[in-house]
Amino acid sequence: MLESLPLLGSFVATLAPLRACFPRRRTFENFVAIAFGWVMAQGAGTLSSALVAADLTTIKHWTTFY
Repeated sequence: MLESLPLLGSFVATLAPLRACFPRRRTFENFVAIAFGWVMAQGAGTLSSALVAADLTTIKHWTTFY
């Protein structure tokens, strides 16, 4: 998933020290994608706005992130 979102490269490097907190790679990837969406979102800092801002709903179903 991260490969399909090229802007996440440096963001992943910034969050890499937190990788050990997540038991599965996929969980960490979801965390990074949501964190990136929160940074990009305007207005309310909801999970839904983060998913839309990062265009994640075109990659995975929104329930994946809840």
